[in-house]
Amino acid sequence: LNNHPISRVELLGIVISVDPKPERLLYTLDDGSGLIDCISWGVNSLVPALGTLLHVLGSLSRFRGARQVRVERHWAETDPMAECYHWLRARQLWCEVYSQPFRIPDKALEQDRASGKRPRPGDGGGDEPASPVPVGAAILGQLLEATRSACARGDAVAGVSEQQIFDAKWAARSDRP
Repeated sequence: LNNHPISRVELLGIVISVDPKPERLLYTLDDGSGLIDCISWGVNSLVPALGTLLHVLGSLSRFRGARQVRVERHWAETDPMAECYHWLRARQLWCEVYSQPFRIPDKALEQDRASGKRPRPGDGGGDEPASPVPVGAAILGQLLEATRSACARGDAVAGVSEQQIFDAKWAARSDRP
């Protein structure tokens, strides 16, 4: 995801296996792009039935080299359109955020300078001379532009307009009036 640091995830998928134990609940979720194990620690976990469409919030971790989600919260999804809304939100996040290379925000750099932290070389926060743009940067720029263009074409082919994406986001908000 273009070096974006990812600490929390939101998944929506079908439960394909469940392994409840007294101290934890382990289940596998199929979100259409692959399978991922989800682990929920504690005795008060809702045990989902096989085939349940489940919404999961958590953080990424590894266990014996395999990626898994440490579940903070999960619930059975009852809205039949929830999966489509989730795909639209994921698509929009890719187009607006993750297709761009990660850059440390200027505000964070200013806070580091104010607190006396020493900036890392190349983060733009030091007095080092600007490094020349590597040849690969031009290719990366072309690749990102092609990705943005493909996102726009994909949305157009799917018949999804900017207004529809906005409407779907608005409908999914819990704090709207």
